[in-house]
Amino acid sequence: MPLQPPGLPVGRLRITRSNLQRTLLQHFQQTGQQLSFGKVCTDATVLTDSASQQKHVSLAFQDGEQHTCDILVVADGVNSKIRSALLPDAKPYYAGIVTIAGRTDRLEPLPQEMLHSQVMLLAPKGVTMFLSSYEKHTVSWHISWYAPQRLAAELNAKLQDPNTAQEVHAMILKKAATVAEPWPTLWAHTDRSKIWVSNPMEKLPHRNAAPIVCLGDALHAMTPFSGNGANMAFVDAWQLALQLTSPHHLTLEAAIAAYDAESAPRCTAAVQGGSANIARWHQQGFAYHVTLVVYFLLGKLLQALVYLGLFGSKQTSQGSA
Repeated sequence: MPLQPPGLPVGRLRITRSNLQRTLLQHFQQTGQQLSFGKVCTDATVLTDSASQQKHVSLAFQDGEQHTCDILVVADGVNSKIRSALLPDAKPYYAGIVTIAGRTDRLEPLPQEMLHSQVMLLAPKGVTMFLSSYEKHTVSWHISWYAPQRLAAELNAKLQDPNTAQEVHAMILKKAATVAEPWPTLWAHTDRSKIWVSNPMEKLPHRNAAPIVCLGDALHAMTPFSGNGANMAFVDAWQLALQLTSPHHLTLEAAIAAYDAESAPRCTAAVQGGSANIARWHQQGFAYHVTLVVYFLLGKLLQALVYLGLFGSKQTSQGSA
């Protein structure tokens, strides 16, 4: 039962990435600046001007173009090619779980259990299922458990072959055998061609050095179990912009150092929080049953506090855009 923060119309707001991208593009186009899609950066080199000792970055692109910039903001994701080229030791690491995910076709109406947008289900033997509705009529689902890193590639290969895809489907059903509704309904409406397997990765933030600065997953990778990946990237961009435009910093190095001082503790806590959630939500045996009891009691306590008016509001809702 989410609480409704002051000034917001709902207790929890989720925005799909397609809608978010469209909104950002609309506002960016109003600035008159140029935005290029499909350009692949093949090389980045830091150059130092012999006279001024100022550093610049030279960029080479797949189409043959070359550009030079005073500061390079790297935001090309967890598998950042630019970060790998310039900072080869700053690598993400495997979080320890494999995730199989899928998406339903259009559901009208949504199952009653999905009207609150998100559902987390804990199954025996260390299996967790996360369900999330978006765009009002579609649900994505994720099943995860501890497994060797190689398993994701093996399962994805099987999904590409019609003769072996059924093996993966059978594994999904076996892992979710104890899960009740809405899972059976969601599985019945899942497009089998839109099932994929992934290895969630993590990465603690590294120290940036001018004239190159990373943000988002290129700086810090966190699993979906942190629930904060996109949020951290937005805060990164905001804080970096504030530091770069601050009159208190006389050099680019000082601005980036101030950005690191703000972002590193915040993002480290988010990454570690995701790691803790993985351990908490993939319990087995006695620990699994203890976790269920604890969550049940906490839920009842929260409901009682809300009902008595001691915590939050009785009138709460959730929204999805």
